[in-house]
Amino acid sequence: MIASRAHLIERLHQAAEAEHSLCCQYLYAAFSLRRMAADFPAESRGDAAELVMTATQGWANVKDNVTKTYAKLSNVTLDITGLRIEMLGK
Repeated sequence: MIASRAHLIERLHQAAEAEHSLCCQYLYAAFSLRRMAADFPAESRGDAAELVMTATQGWANVKDNVTKTYAKLSNVTLDITGLRIEMLGK
């Protein structure tokens, strides 16, 4: 339960930090994917392009959702405090 304005602001900051952390993890995972058919073993290269496209589209959708959620958190915090959420504890 949110007991005060300060508690609400604290919770919004925590939520924004969680979203930012998730975004970093998703980006790391997306850039860790094999990107080219040559990166795959020869016997699976036929399916590699489809696999990479599917994974890339999936990561793009996740990134968009995380970005939208962060923007909503930032806007709510701005409405309440007049201050934008700063990422990375700034």
